[in-house]
Amino acid sequence: MFVLFAFMASVQAGGAAVQTSTAPVQSAAADEAVLVVKLKGVEVGRETVKVRPARPGRATGDSLVLAASYPATRPTSEYRAVLERSPAGSEALEINVIAAEGATQIYAAAGRARVTVRTVARGTESAREFPSGEHVVLLDENLLGLFLTVAREATDAGARLTAIFPRTARRVTFTARRAAGRLTVDEVQTTEIQLSGGITGSINLDDAGRLFRVALPELGVEATRLH
Repeated sequence: MFVLFAFMASVQAGGAAVQTSTAPVQSAAADEAVLVVKLKGVEVGRETVKVRPARPGRATGDSLVLAASYPATRPTSEYRAVLERSPAGSEALEINVIAAEGATQIYAAAGRARVTVRTVARGTESAREFPSGEHVVLLDENLLGLFLTVAREATDAGARLTAIFPRTARRVTFTARRAAGRLTVDEVQTTEIQLSGGITGSINLDDAGRLFRVALPELGVEATRLH
């Protein structure tokens, strides 16, 4: 089950580096936003989302820079992440977490058939493997801005995706379908991406293709752009 670890939950501290590949995508537009994260209608944190488009003539592609704090003031858990995508569509994700429980480093590498995860924490090291999939997206329970990558992969007919959560070593399959028509959310016209299967909910993009809202109603979780 998809779980949001907010400040009231037990959190692991850690870092992750993941590599995988997907189909080539168009370059994203530059953007910077703050998401207000709510659990059952109560604000529990805030997340900054920065989209950095690829530079012409450079080998590197788009990047997504995220910073989340739970709660927003005097946080007990902070998350930092950078997701980079090459012009060919390959991705690399690095996550760092600051929490009272201590530091943990998590390194994961995704191949055609499997993902290998290596964890180093408090002088100990462990490794594990789990199956991958053809269309993989990299997510984290406490970094909802990563759902922007799901919106990129969505299709009108519904794209079958595999979500890998490197920090918590979870794997789920789900479908991301781009809904027809427009939906007004907080007086903003949006395009909605509907999620079903292992992850249920919706993603809303504004007219500029920027992330506006991530809603996971079965869990009572919602992250909305501050505007």
